[in-house]
Amino acid sequence: MIDPKALEREMQKLARAAQLPPAPVVHSSTPPRPALPMSLPNSADGKEVVAHKLYVGNLDMRVKEFHLVKLFQPMGKIVRLQFLWHRFGQKRNEPKGYCFIEFSTREEAARAKALLNGKPLLGRPLSIRFSEEKIQPNYSIHRPHILNQVPTGLEDREERQSEESTSAAIKIMAIQNK
Repeated sequence: MIDPKALEREMQKLARAAQLPPAPVVHSSTPPRPALPMSLPNSADGKEVVAHKLYVGNLDMRVKEFHLVKLFQPMGKIVRLQFLWHRFGQKRNEPKGYCFIEFSTREEAARAKALLNGKPLLGRPLSIRFSEEKIQPNYSIHRPHILNQVPTGLEDREERQSEESTSAAIKIMAIQNK
């Protein structure tokens, strides 16, 4: 269980580091309910694209929705918070360790990303990016041998086709010789 005073101290430390006023202390047992999302339809595939939606990852398992609301409220108006939980299996009803936060404007989301990305929360650095950003894996760190490989798909296909045509020609000649 999280000590509320320790969490408050941690959040004040983050606010000081980001040069923001500390978040107001809310004396309520339930977090505020966010409003409906603001999104833009994407005509290409019918999915919604939200230009001001942040992915927040590397969350400690002790962090709850209320803590995130308190941490991100000074950055701007939070429109929606999607805190994800395991629904099945051994980790059922445990947090997945990431969430999505939508702000009312892209500028507020950019400010939150700039000020809180990489800042530690309960001992773990937050990983914050816009949800539409794609992560390009850096294979040189974990699998350097992949960088030296040349794709051989075309050469293999040409070899197979020549082998198949040769074997087909041999079969035709065998049938004709009978």
